[in-house]
Amino acid sequence: MRSLGFTLYLTILDIGSFINSFLIFIFSNNLSHAHLDYLYWLLAVLSFVKLLLYLDYARSFIYI
Repeated sequence: MRSLGFTLYLTILDIGSFINSFLIFIFSNNLSHAHLDYLYWLLAVLSFVKLLLYLDYARSFIYI
């Protein structure tokens, strides 16, 4: 069970790396001219949205 969990963790990590590479490719083909600060702002905004969704879920959670 532990090896299955570790495998799923690495799979999710790899999928995130592919998505990150795709986002960098979208911003520019040449990394010298790419505005990677836009990518990091996008990731910061997405993380903030995830935080808001988590807080909304945590607030609405009812302990049984």
